[in-house]
Order: sequence, then structure tokens, then C-alpha cells
Amino acid sequence: MSSPYRRRIRTWNRVLGSVPRSGRGASVCILLATYNGGLYLREQLESIRRQTYKNWRIVVSDDGSSDETLQILRDFQSSLPGGRVFVMDGPRRGYVENFLHLMRSHRADSDLYAFCDQDDIWDDNKVERAVVALGTVPLGVPAAYATRTRLIGENGAYIGLSPRLRRPPDFRNALVQNVVHGNTLVFNDEMRSILRAMGAISAVSHDWLVYLVATAIGAAFLFEDRPSISYRQHGRNLIGGQSTIKGCFRRFGSIGKGRYRAWMKSNLCALKTVRGLMSPENQLVLERFCRARKSWGGARLYFLARSGVRRQTWWENVALTGLVLLNRA
Repeated sequence: MSSPYRRRIRTWNRVLGSVPRSGRGASVCILLATYNGGLYLREQLESIRRQTYKNWRIVVSDDGSSDETLQILRDFQSSLPGGRVFVMDGPRRGYVENFLHLMRSHRADSDLYAFCDQDDIWDDNKVERAVVALGTVPLGVPAAYATRTRLIGENGAYIGLSPRLRRPPDFRNALVQNVVHGNTLVFNDEMRSILRAMGAISAVSHDWLVYLVATAIGAAFLFEDRPSISYRQHGRNLIGGQSTIKGCFRRFGSIGKGRYRAWMKSNLCALKTVRGLMSPENQLVLERFCRARKSWGGARLYFLARSGVRRQTWWENVALTGLVLLNRA
């Protein structure tokens, strides 16, 4: 059965196909965070080189690599015209801070920004599709764009696709779940300005932060059902595997120990800095969810239901209800 959201996705895909691809001159800064990524980095960089959209440059933040990562970056840098690749030292406080460091850096100033992992393979038209999509958003409106991913193994063999969204990506979902893969995420300078103005906040993940803030303030959030990258699943990547059923069960097995509640606390602290930009409707959703977390017994379920927050599947919502009742959310 076709849900209203899936019908909207098909409509959006037709819109993407109908937008003229000429005259899109937006500059794109690719924000590449690296740390001992020598095994797969060359393949990722070559997929960037093959992009059909050419107005891009790369800013790299390396978090102290001790393998061949830096040499690979220097070789790639020397193979391109001057200024296309800039490498700087990362903060060495983990991958989230490394990406946020990139996003905040004045070295990255551009029209559009694309987060980039070190071990994936981009489709040749990944950047072009994002530029075309974001080009449909009126000037001055904060906007972000993301897609599903194609999962591959260590040797590049196809595994499957990330789950299709069953519900629209909105604030009620973003408050309790991240459905956005950062390696597909592209956002405009208006969105970046809001994120930078939040200051040096702590975040669960860089992609969840963008999804949460964008939907909270009513930015244009565009999600395309068609994958734009091959997302490599292996034992060394930091956040791989969470799109698989096995990854989901593993994650839910850990969040019942208080991890999920810590995530919620971090997200709620981040939202304090943009509350003035939120619509009255989203402020009410946030208020009711906070009351659910602070109440006891049946009152928790009452305010949780009134908030309207929900995850993507029915069994995840059952789990969310249980976590709220147990004071684990």
C-alpha cells in the first residue's frame, strides 16, 4: 500500500527530474573528516573527482592520522588545481567534533556544504542532485537535503539499501530519532549560519544535529528516496551498520542502559539555543515531550501521546514508550 509520504517522495523525485540542470553555479564545499582512513580514502576521493558537478572544493579536517591518510590527501591535492583541497588539523575530540569543527571553520565558506566520510563511494551525480534540489528552495530560506544510502561490504559488494522512511522527516521524528545519514547530507549557507550561531554546543552526532535543528526551526528539509552514495559497512567505521536490522537491535540493546536518555538530554540542551526560532506548534511539541520526561506513571504516557513524537516503525514506538515509562528517555 502506498502511504501519503511515499506519494510525496515520488512527486519530489519527478520535481527533481524536471528542474533545469543548467545555470546552477552554487559553490559546494565538501567537508571531509579523516582519521586513519588510508584503506578506503583513495576510492572516496576518486568518486569525488568524477562528480558531474564541477564547482566544488574540499576542506579536510584530519584528527591526527598515523597511517598513510595525509600522504593520500597530499597526492590528491597535487593532482588538482591550486585551492581545490585544503587540509587542516582536527580538534582530536572524536568524529562529531571533527565534523562540527569543519562546519564552523571560515575556511569552508561557500554556498552549500556536503558532509563527507572517508570510506564511502559517491555516485557520480551526488553533488549535482543536491545542488538541483536545493536550487528549488527560495533564496534566504535555510535548507538541507539528504538521501537513502546503498549499503556495501568491505570489498564493495552490494548488501542492500538503508530503510525507506515510513513517516515524513519532521520535528516530531527528529526529536526522538535520527533518520539522516550524514554522508548524504548537504545544506545551504543560511542553515550553516544558524548552526554556527549555536556556539560550541555538544551534539550526539553532526547529522542528527542538522536534522533536529532544521526541522525545529521550519527549514526546508528535502529527503530523496533514491540513494546517492555507497555506504561501506566494516568493522572500522564508527557509525556503520545502524541501518541494518542487526544494527538496530544492537543499538536498542544499549540505549536501555541510560544512553538514550543522555542523547535526549544533549538534544534538548541544543534546542534551547534555537527555541526563539521555533514555531508555536513545535514549541508545544517540545514542551509536552519535556513534561513526559519529568512526569511519573500515567502522566508520562499522557504527555508523550499529546506531544505526537514518533519513531519510524511501530515496534520502535513501542520501545520508545517503554523507555519513557522506565525513565530511560
